[in-house]
Amino acid sequence: MISKLRIRVLRLLGLTLLVTVSFGSYFSYQILSEKFTQFEKRSIHRDLDAANLLINEQLISHKKFAGDYSIWNDSYAFMSKENKEYIASNYTYEAVSNMGNDFIFLIHPNGKIALSVILSDFLGLPSGQSIINQESEHTSSILKKLNLKKEMEIIEPRSFILFLDDQAYIIAFASIVKSNGSGPPLGLTVMGRHINSNRLTHLQKLSQVPFKITPPQGVSEVISFSNQDYKAMRLTQGPNAYTININGARPLYKEGQFAYILLLCNLIAVWAISLILVMFGLGHLIIKRITFYSQKLHKIRLGSQSDGRLQHAGIDEIDFLALSVNELLDEIESQHQKLIRDALYDPLTSLGNRSRLNEQLKLSLSLLRRKTINSLCLLFIDLDGFKMVNDIHGHPAGDQLLIVLSKRILETIRESDCAVRLGGDEFAILLTNPLNIDIAAQITERIRAQLSLPVEFGPQKLRVSASIGLVYLDNDFKQNLLPEDLIKKADIAMYQAKHAGRDRVIIFDQAMESLLDEYQKLEDDLRSSVDEDLIDISFQPILSTDGTTLESLEVLGRWFHPKLGLISPERFIPIAENARLIRRYTLSVLKKSCMVAKMEFGVFPDLRLSVNISVQEMLETHFLDDLHAILLETDFPPHLLNLEVTESLLAKNESELSQVMQDCCKLGIKFHIDDFGTGYSSLARLHALPIDALKIDKAFVKRIDQGGETLIKAVIEMAHGLNMKVVCEGVETLEQAQCIAQLGGDYIQGYFYAKPMATSELSMWLFAFTHQKVSPIKVNTKGNNGNINTELLN
Repeated sequence: MISKLRIRVLRLLGLTLLVTVSFGSYFSYQILSEKFTQFEKRSIHRDLDAANLLINEQLISHKKFAGDYSIWNDSYAFMSKENKEYIASNYTYEAVSNMGNDFIFLIHPNGKIALSVILSDFLGLPSGQSIINQESEHTSSILKKLNLKKEMEIIEPRSFILFLDDQAYIIAFASIVKSNGSGPPLGLTVMGRHINSNRLTHLQKLSQVPFKITPPQGVSEVISFSNQDYKAMRLTQGPNAYTININGARPLYKEGQFAYILLLCNLIAVWAISLILVMFGLGHLIIKRITFYSQKLHKIRLGSQSDGRLQHAGIDEIDFLALSVNELLDEIESQHQKLIRDALYDPLTSLGNRSRLNEQLKLSLSLLRRKTINSLCLLFIDLDGFKMVNDIHGHPAGDQLLIVLSKRILETIRESDCAVRLGGDEFAILLTNPLNIDIAAQITERIRAQLSLPVEFGPQKLRVSASIGLVYLDNDFKQNLLPEDLIKKADIAMYQAKHAGRDRVIIFDQAMESLLDEYQKLEDDLRSSVDEDLIDISFQPILSTDGTTLESLEVLGRWFHPKLGLISPERFIPIAENARLIRRYTLSVLKKSCMVAKMEFGVFPDLRLSVNISVQEMLETHFLDDLHAILLETDFPPHLLNLEVTESLLAKNESELSQVMQDCCKLGIKFHIDDFGTGYSSLARLHALPIDALKIDKAFVKRIDQGGETLIKAVIEMAHGLNMKVVCEGVETLEQAQCIAQLGGDYIQGYFYAKPMATSELSMWLFAFTHQKVSPIKVNTKGNNGNINTELLN
């Protein structure tokens, strides 16, 4: 069997290596060829750059000489009155040749040549002479090709390459003015240099590039290869362009061929050696041991191996593989235990979590039913002031506070009791078998006192208090009581402690039982109303402070209970959240309001809707999908939708809400902070979150005549500094509206303009607002005296 396996492995390995070498050779050749070509192109680009740089240096040098001879008092005087001494001292053979020129012309503005200097070498005469004012057919052709009239209009020196009969000449111009650049130009200096074969050879040696200069062609740059040679051409840009041509041998062609052959030989050698060595070691070092470990793992998988681990000597990688498998098995077992712990315990405080509490409650209630224990006590704890600690001192301080307080709880209770962290600043403690309710109350009071002691955090001392709700059960409890019923009772008692002034213990009693029954009845009725789509909506206008512009309408959910009448959102929204009804309630209100907007807002195509949104709903994974679906179904533009989030709830869930708010903003939706001033908002939070407007709570507006305008002004200035608008809620009087306008507020909402209206009333109000055009308030914001128009919209 092993022999057959060896042959199969040999065939497979040999074929695999052969295919690998073949593909490796092909792709390596392509890569090497491309790399060498890139290297060569970069080298050729450098050669073109070097040649172009050298030509530019020649142009700059001749332009400078032209400028030196033209912007000069002596030349200016000569053009005014010819002076032979000027010619003799400045245009000798040595002077002209040292500048690298073959000829120099001084030309009057009328085109007449004032001075002509041509070197004898250029005319084919014996070297060493400057030919003065002698006509030359060659130079005449050059001058005819130049646009001297146009050049006379330019003062600055300039130079370019001129081609005549495919011969290149460096031509430099400069207008003749005084040394200080003043005076009207009296002519033009023209200097020229012929780039003959000797001079081109000299330039090639300087740049170490065998280039040529030719007349301009249509292609900006071309590099082509043919076997061992290459051709390169670059066209310079500008009105006086020229082309640089380079023909030569490819610089890296031979090296590239040699590298490829060497690589191919190496690949073949690697293939042969690898095949021999691998097949030699496979039988003894790998195949036999892998077969052994395979059989062992099979037994572990079936559970027939008692020790459940692989044996290894720790010599080589296969032994290390066995070790790794063992470590992996250990890690799986450890992670399994950790998952169990994470499912039941809080990672920050190491206390249990809500799942742990439910598990212990089920067990304790079962023991109480069987009378194994005589009583139990459940405490619900909420830390008063914890959010303030987080906002002022930061999350590290809050975490440290929770850790220290958790240790104090554990030190106060027995090991048989169960302490859990429900989340945030809420805890629960299950006391097992306390002697009586008085003992349970004493233990609870000790816990409250311990939680109220300061906690050191660096140089600072952190302080919170605790509101605790207590539920005590003995053997006479209802046998059908469920853990969630016990939790509701403890939760109600805790909220009673908070409402009673905080930092206290409240024991659940019979009076609270009726509250629980009432709460349950309201929850059932609300569920029926939501199921039957009986939630109504009302609209309240939000207008500019002068009353002339309708900015948006806030949508308000209204629940008319058949027996209790109108129930406020402050009362039924928490019930909807706890009963998991908030999703259906929100979708119903949003859909109805969008449909009304499409039907009623014809004369206000840009009128916005402001809808209150539950933070709990925003934290659901389906929130964005639901919101998008409603907007598509009702064809309501997302950019006309405002979502209002309560400040206190935003502060509690800032990190979780940030991404959701960003995703909504991508759709064009804007966010407003509702009831601003009732929570703990920091400047950092306002700056970090995508908030468009702040809605100042009506409690501050009511205190305008009691000094509240100072706080409102501070909020307005802060909001405007953060590029946010400000809406003042609860405006009921003319004086309040006038004050807000004077303070710089942007919008007003309240009974001063309109109460919340049903859809039918809204239609009438919109009609009146559109046709009467009444401005309820006109305020002179530059002074203290306002001109008030007391006509109000009815």
